[in-house]
Amino acid sequence: MQPAESRVILITGASSGIGAAAARSCVAAAYRVALAARRLDRLEQLASELGRPESTLLIRADMRQPEDVTRMVRETEARFGRVDVLLANAGVGHGVPFVETTDDQLMDQIEVNLLAVMRAAQAVLPGMLARRSGHILSIASVASEIPSPAGVIYAASKGGVLAFSEGLRRELRGTGVHVSVIQPGFIRTEMTARVNLPMPPPSVIGDLVLDLLRRPRRRAVLPRFYGAGIWLNRFAPGLIDWMIDRMQDDPRFKWEQDR
Repeated sequence: MQPAESRVILITGASSGIGAAAARSCVAAAYRVALAARRLDRLEQLASELGRPESTLLIRADMRQPEDVTRMVRETEARFGRVDVLLANAGVGHGVPFVETTDDQLMDQIEVNLLAVMRAAQAVLPGMLARRSGHILSIASVASEIPSPAGVIYAASKGGVLAFSEGLRRELRGTGVHVSVIQPGFIRTEMTARVNLPMPPPSVIGDLVLDLLRRPRRRAVLPRFYGAGIWLNRFAPGLIDWMIDRMQDDPRFKWEQDR
């Protein structure tokens, strides 16, 4: 493995939340970072905080646009010579019942949460395969295995991320390219700003990203106790149904926004 100071990580959805936290962790570990998001002003604020302009690239990109996804990879390669790590983090959620979901909201979540992950992975893979080295990390969700009301499309898109990551990992076995998927539960980000529950800060995911880069694994759930919920949903789904029924009308669990 290359030393961290020579490695390049491309982070999507880097302007806030998990993406920004991952940027802080990776810069602290001496990675060179390419930060992509729609909100360039927020990226500039983050870059000022990071304080390493020679090792930081800011890219305004809309993950809904295939050409933007391709361009952000090309700009990173032009600046740093390659992409060693892709952190496909950009995500959006609309906390409304499925029957009330507009087609724009449906496509918004599928384009950003799932298709952009696939497109970004496809864009970085030729270089990784040529070097026989690289790592693709995707942010799925606990919701990908425990879907809840008012989050049906979000859960479906994240379930697609989970299946894509698992399948791609198997396809790339023996190539030198690692594939990992992270399944966060409730993390304190803009997306969960309306959720009135104790939650860990996004820095825990930033630290997890570094840990996965040091010790590649196929999947990680955080906070870890959500792993028990995933197990129960597989083997005692009626219990999870009962719990979700009790949570459904609780205003503490309302969420929306993007990261």
